[in-house]
Amino acid sequence: MKIILNFIIALTLLAFNVEDIYAQQPGAKDCVDAIPLLTWETTTYSSVAGEGVVLNEVNYSMSCLSSGERNSSWFKFYTTGDGLVNFNINPSCGDADYDFAVFDITNLGCAGIATNAEVEVSCNFSGSTFPTPATGANGGPFNQDEPPIAAETGRIYVLLVNSFTGQNFCDYTLDFSGSTAQLGNFNEVIGHVNYNFNDVCGDGIESPGHNQRINLINESGDMVGYSYSNEDGGYNAYLPSGETSVSVVLAEVLTPFEPSCFPSQQTVTFSSDTGQIVANVDFAIRPTQLCSQYDFDYTALLFRRCFSTTNSVRISNLGTTNLAMDFTLTYPSEQVFPLSASVPFENIGNNTYLFHAPPIDVFQQLIVSISDTTTCENQLGSFICVEGELLNANDCYDENDSPLKLALSSDSVSNLIVVRNFGETPMPNYFTLYVNNDFDTLNNMFQTSNSIDFLLQSNESFSTGVFSENWTSVVVDNQGNAESIFISNIGNAAQTDTLVNLPYQTFDLECAMVFGSYDPNDKQGFPEGFGELNRIEKAQAINYRIRFQNTGSDTAFTVVILDTLGEYFDLSSIVPGASSHPYTFYHEENVIKFRFNNIDLVQKSLNEEASIGFVEFRIKQKLSNPISYTIENQAAIYFDFNDPIYTPVHQYSIYPLPLGIDDASQIEMNVSPNPSAGSVAFNFTNKWQGIQKTILVSDLSGRTIKSIETADNVPGFNWNGLPAGTYLITVISKNGLRTSCRWTKI
Repeated sequence: MKIILNFIIALTLLAFNVEDIYAQQPGAKDCVDAIPLLTWETTTYSSVAGEGVVLNEVNYSMSCLSSGERNSSWFKFYTTGDGLVNFNINPSCGDADYDFAVFDITNLGCAGIATNAEVEVSCNFSGSTFPTPATGANGGPFNQDEPPIAAETGRIYVLLVNSFTGQNFCDYTLDFSGSTAQLGNFNEVIGHVNYNFNDVCGDGIESPGHNQRINLINESGDMVGYSYSNEDGGYNAYLPSGETSVSVVLAEVLTPFEPSCFPSQQTVTFSSDTGQIVANVDFAIRPTQLCSQYDFDYTALLFRRCFSTTNSVRISNLGTTNLAMDFTLTYPSEQVFPLSASVPFENIGNNTYLFHAPPIDVFQQLIVSISDTTTCENQLGSFICVEGELLNANDCYDENDSPLKLALSSDSVSNLIVVRNFGETPMPNYFTLYVNNDFDTLNNMFQTSNSIDFLLQSNESFSTGVFSENWTSVVVDNQGNAESIFISNIGNAAQTDTLVNLPYQTFDLECAMVFGSYDPNDKQGFPEGFGELNRIEKAQAINYRIRFQNTGSDTAFTVVILDTLGEYFDLSSIVPGASSHPYTFYHEENVIKFRFNNIDLVQKSLNEEASIGFVEFRIKQKLSNPISYTIENQAAIYFDFNDPIYTPVHQYSIYPLPLGIDDASQIEMNVSPNPSAGSVAFNFTNKWQGIQKTILVSDLSGRTIKSIETADNVPGFNWNGLPAGTYLITVISKNGLRTSCRWTKI
């Protein structure tokens, strides 16, 4: 069951289009397989979703890319002469938001990106849609522009291009025309993998061996590159600078296949560690039996309440026959169901749906896209678990089959996480340990993360340090064909002796969180007014500004603001004003509405700047108002189909007499000490003394944390248990009088 892994990925990474996880461009989605740039030419690339095989390559705590890697493409270049690297990323559509980072990996390789902040030499995370969608190290005048990079001789750089929003995957052009640094080349290994049906090498009926992995291993035993054979059986892999001898390995040849014709491991030696030397290495595989072997996987990174989410089923044909197949998905209730799919399906009762998939050729896989609808009755933060099952049986037999067994545990004394292979089978490929540190309870996410690849023989262990009191850790087969094992010190017991079955699965249970948008908000009035009462004159017109921010766990697609105006306003004087996004304005009687369609307001954890919005309007007071009165105004903000979030009430006091210094300096409530570690006392002026009042403590997102009833004139409290931060304290009397202030807990 993959509930924990998906929870961590969803909180730390951003949701991406799972349909494209396995349909990625070879060599583009991971640093180790980055596309080499051999000339400073202008080239157009297509943008696709996902982050490749190796996740969490960018540590967002060490990079300006605070959302980490997101719908990524990787490029690399080797400089053999000093000069400037000047480039522009030019999207082909104006509403695309691209970001970038450039890393110097000469000494530390790709692994250094997640562990050493100094390898980042240029980076920009500004929203690149205004005044131009272009971004780059181009020396331009806008926020999304950075200075050109001063490159040195003998350095290897990688460029990460992120498509931030992922809403339209329009093409983009990389323009390096302003670069002056001299470029070098990379040595390359190319070849083919053939599938020999009748085991007669050279004379048999041969077809391409698609999606076969090729590893490049250096003399120290480290993996320095990899590739997969394409639909024609061809592959190519580039070596990093500094490597002159590598073993080219046909990896992961499992039953019902075995290598044939060529050795499964071949050594290639180059005359120099840089250059453009091409070596050819071919491989072949043959079937050992006629049988069916499929791998079934249902993937859902999240469910969006009140919306449909595109999830997927991946079926891989790992056998030697091809058959049409059916599979089922069983949902936990009628509040979650498939709305549409890329293959025919039918409801067979008990919240179970039967899907009909076509035959899949050998070495091929089928991605079935499913639009899973989550109704508004689902609770935010809850988990939805879906059971999937492939109805075709696997009958391939491996007499040497022995499941891989891994244990993941923690040692609190030495502060280590330990992974142990306690079975008799060596790992067939590299696994990845993801460690998340420093859990932020306010934003419900981890602040730092890193990943380490490792390969264990039987009875071998691997360990790494834990860097904070709060952490989680996940081990994942980076080929995607094994379920994760998980431990944490945040409300979860360590798991040990966990069985990881690499033999292929026909059943999958997937759990993912129900996400939605949420808002911290406020309402401001201008002029500000005098004193705690916000005193203004009777004839003064008022400008209101309503601010909203999405600090939820998902993008908000529609925002609606309703404001009910009180009796003291002149409704004929309303003038809608400036805003952060285009809106439609409605006015009916004493209610005004601002509707932001297709606002696509991302959550704060991904992009602080892009998560904020505001709207303003101007209104006058009635000339017929009484001599003295209080104007209170509050707005309701609706994020998608969620319940409304109400701004704190904004209050003006109108008095008939001219304001004096004594009046303006009066206070109605004083909170002290402010800031404090938790102990706090309230002092009220005369009008608040001796009356029953409610004290509300709210965080800046508008959530009420404490509600206290008291009639004391000088009440005191100890709030040591509250997390550090700024809080809004509002006091409301029994007759509706209110005042508020901010208090900071340190």
